[in-house]
Amino acid sequence: MISPTSTRLCPYQPARAKKPEALAGCPHAAASAASKPPKPLAYTHATESERPVDPPVPTVSLSEWENAQHYDVVVVGAGIGGMYTAWRMQGCDGSKPMGKKIGIFERTLHTGGRLHTAKVAAAAHPMDIGGMRYLPAQNPLVQGLVDHFRMDTQKFVVHGDNNLNYLRGQRSTQASETAPPYNLREGERGKSAEELLHQAIEATIPGHAEMDRPQLEKAVADARMGEVPLSQLGLQNVLARSLSREAIQMITDLSGYESDLQNWDAGQAILELTKSGTEYRVPKEGMSAFHDAMQHDLSRTKTDIRANRTLRRVEHDGKQFRLTFESSGGAVAVTADQLVLNLPKVPLQQVVEDSPFLQHTPLEENLSKVEANPLTRIFATYEKPWWNEMGITGGRSLTDLNLGQVYYYGNGEPGKRPYVQVYNDGERSKFWEGLQNPGEPGVAVRLEATPQLVEELHKELEEMHGRELPRPTGLVYKRWSDPFFGAGWHTWNPGSRPRESAESMLQPLTGLPLFVCGEAFSTAQGWVEGALQTSEQVLQKMGKG
Repeated sequence: MISPTSTRLCPYQPARAKKPEALAGCPHAAASAASKPPKPLAYTHATESERPVDPPVPTVSLSEWENAQHYDVVVVGAGIGGMYTAWRMQGCDGSKPMGKKIGIFERTLHTGGRLHTAKVAAAAHPMDIGGMRYLPAQNPLVQGLVDHFRMDTQKFVVHGDNNLNYLRGQRSTQASETAPPYNLREGERGKSAEELLHQAIEATIPGHAEMDRPQLEKAVADARMGEVPLSQLGLQNVLARSLSREAIQMITDLSGYESDLQNWDAGQAILELTKSGTEYRVPKEGMSAFHDAMQHDLSRTKTDIRANRTLRRVEHDGKQFRLTFESSGGAVAVTADQLVLNLPKVPLQQVVEDSPFLQHTPLEENLSKVEANPLTRIFATYEKPWWNEMGITGGRSLTDLNLGQVYYYGNGEPGKRPYVQVYNDGERSKFWEGLQNPGEPGVAVRLEATPQLVEELHKELEEMHGRELPRPTGLVYKRWSDPFFGAGWHTWNPGSRPRESAESMLQPLTGLPLFVCGEAFSTAQGWVEGALQTSEQVLQKMGKG
């Protein structure tokens, strides 16, 4: 059984100062000195090490197959979608159990997948290094879990009047009337980023703001831009029809997300960007509270959860699935009557490449329809909440520097460790990867933060806030693009027909009980809700009422 894991923060040690107390279990500490010019800080990576290239698929002998562990259902991937699927099948939600022996096999050492709350001692708030919030009004399945487990939640703050926009060298508070430094056209000036976005959508779907959800979905499905159906276009194509390049850049910078405004499926993007309801919430214990609660319930059922098991090959002998896993001890043979693949695009693609049985199928075809988007998260703790001196008490500030978004946690509560979270995606995320993982392709990815990454972080924070800042006492870094997950979130490519493709991916091999769930191939990409939606659809196909 997998045990929930903790992430330990490693301390930064100034030169000739009293050595700070190390946090228990800090495996990758690298003490360093600080002077002028500043020296590198120390930190620990948030998850397991990365393996750049998979070795050949291990061989399983006939006798090993004859003695293989058999399950009624195997779920590959202990992310939230896989955990939820097993949890519902076993009747942990109060429904009738399906009476199945279930095996959940996970490549990493923890459940939750891209939900991972770092357990850092005395942190002002649990550090969610993966998914960090949900929208009660738009996420009914997530809210249902909150209600079922009677979770204490709190508001996830985004905005603050004194929070900053630092764009093109111009610094202003978000409550100020300062015009953003963009060379806008006549008709664009004086409008907010949100107003410009809706102006562009209106040019393609007139009256969209007055439509209810079903009406908007139909309008999106029927829309054309000239002679071209909207379903064949990307979001950037739609924006460029009525907005200047400067206006599009302003929308992107003030959204804080590069991936949201990239050239992904225009219809799906419009449906995502026009959703109403913006009050975010988060469990007080962090987003890991969801899968931790499910794991506790599953421990009392006929469910095995196995860590350090990488699925390498899928076969079918006409009666059952034959699954070759790899662990630190070598090949592991498992058979199953039904198979659920709760895997993002990149890990699933790796399985397909080594599984002739899955090649030249709708499953393989659908992989090319989805884009894997990297995300970077950096957490830096401090002795005191220096942002309070600027009137900032929480929420985020925005910048076109490589930082992207900066969130603030903690306001001097006794015994609590304040910290900032740096959040970025797209090209900005690639920038931090370049600093963290230098070297030639094939060189093992290192766990320790590089001096150049740490120095760049501190330098950009000082430039963004326009003042000299104290050094962090510790850092946690995670880039969601490693071979375990492949991306932070996913988007449908133009022309992919998301609704039809998402439906076909649920059971991509006609007549065989092989199912796929997870955020990557949902119509609510980037959200826990998307993973749960696909899990519910898979459960219905498996006969769960």
